[in-house]
Amino acid sequence: MRTYFNWLILVAVVLACGCVSMPTQPPPLPTYRIHAPDVIMVRVRPDSSITQRTQVRPDGYVHLDLIGDVLVEGLTPEEAGEVIKERLAQYVRNPFVNVTITDFRSMVYYVIGEVASPGDYPYTHQMTIWDAVATAGTFTQRAMLSRTYVIRKGEQGPEKYRVNLSKVIYKGDQSHNLELRPGDVIYVPPDPFARVGYAIQKVLFPITALLGAAGQAAYAEQSFAFGNDRSARFSGGTSPPGIPGGLLTTVLAGAPPIGAP
Repeated sequence: MRTYFNWLILVAVVLACGCVSMPTQPPPLPTYRIHAPDVIMVRVRPDSSITQRTQVRPDGYVHLDLIGDVLVEGLTPEEAGEVIKERLAQYVRNPFVNVTITDFRSMVYYVIGEVASPGDYPYTHQMTIWDAVATAGTFTQRAMLSRTYVIRKGEQGPEKYRVNLSKVIYKGDQSHNLELRPGDVIYVPPDPFARVGYAIQKVLFPITALLGAAGQAAYAEQSFAFGNDRSARFSGGTSPPGIPGGLLTTVLAGAPPIGAP
């Protein structure tokens, strides 16, 4: 939870710094190295009975039948295969070892804001921004898809991209469907009507807390009139999901579109 909150603060700071234009070709990912708690598949030929799927422990080791614990932390799949091959050579003649990563659990991305299930999710290769939003249960009816933001770690610090998911979904424009990178933060902001509802929620919260259940029901009905039909779910806080203290709503105003000078 603390990590998730820290990401929200980072999003607020980065959004306040302005957008950068959408890259036409994302830079290639560096060679992936195995880390805990990734899950790897070790296939061995000719003895397929040794083939197994295993998770990397916090200490960086995996336990394999016949040879025991093997350190794979920080190795590429190819390097891990060579290490396992050397160990197996004591028991199997001319083994062929192939190591693949089945679950990239050490790499995650974050989806916050107007999605059904905000939070962090395991990264898999060749995902797009729309893939990420869909994995998070897709967007809510309060989402402002035309102003979706991606915050990414850059060489000079965090970078912000503004993408138009409306064009991706309704027009098939893939130029806005940015390829995902590990550690990306995707923020789907609320539309203007939802922001009004959230503002009312924030103002009425001290009162509804005192009134109890009856006040909560009245508050939910009032918020619904401004487009927040699920306000009761968030009645324990003063901000919409993924928006600390309303700060993001403020800094988004007047942000330039993709490619704007």
